[in-house]
Amino acid sequence: MLGTRQTGKTTLAHLLAKDSSYSKDETWYFDFEDKQYRQLFNTATIASLKQILRLEGIDFNYQNLLIFDEIQG
Repeated sequence: MLGTRQTGKTTLAHLLAKDSSYSKDETWYFDFEDKQYRQLFNTATIASLKQILRLEGIDFNYQNLLIFDEIQG
């Protein structure tokens, strides 16, 4: 979603996730305002991105809902 600041995009993402068929254990939220997440995901390869997600606890044998917030550069 794109839009101006403070218009409810994050709230809407959380509401959609809550109303989805994914359980809390299958839903992952990454806020890129957090410097640690920005640094973790600052990668150039798919393999390293998968490794990061595995370290976060994501099991690729199951479907998961991933939400990336404040991902703009």
